[in-house]
Amino acid sequence: MEWVRRTLLVALLANGALSTSGCTNRPFSMASLRISGNSAMSEDVLRAGAHDCASAEDCAAVLEGVYFDEGYVTARVEPTKSFVQRITSSYSSLTVEEGPRFTTSAVEIVEAGATDALGDPAQLAALSRVAIGGPFLRRELSETYRGIAKRYEEAGFEQVLIVPVTDIDTTSQSVKVRLEITRGPP
Repeated sequence: MEWVRRTLLVALLANGALSTSGCTNRPFSMASLRISGNSAMSEDVLRAGAHDCASAEDCAAVLEGVYFDEGYVTARVEPTKSFVQRITSSYSSLTVEEGPRFTTSAVEIVEAGATDALGDPAQLAALSRVAIGGPFLRRELSETYRGIAKRYEEAGFEQVLIVPVTDIDTTSQSVKVRLEITRGPP
């Protein structure tokens, strides 16, 4: 029976009665992507965040980052297999589990071994653009990184390594961030 099905499929493909354009050989298209389970962010926002993905798996990874950027630290986006809707078209599906939105409980900026005003903890803390108690937003951390890098650059250090260390507390749904600074040679 399997031989008969394969023979029929090959015959239909050969005479053009059946197309593979909707099957796995078809390139991935954002237009054919279906997203379910999202309530905190609109589908338009999610599509904009993942506009140039090459596959549903790539989109899932990018969208987890989009959710993380907005404080949904535990969000999961799972791709499912492509479904054939009709013989000539297919779609891919992503299922979103948003989880809770986390807040920022604390930000600590430290430079180990600093002995000058450049590494003064109070002055470094003043560079933070993160709203304590507000939603955990990666863009606020990025603004803080840029402020730290600029401070060190203006002091004559071309290189500065800033390593974020996060402590995620799922019970209180909060994130504590420690930015560890290592300056390069002047």
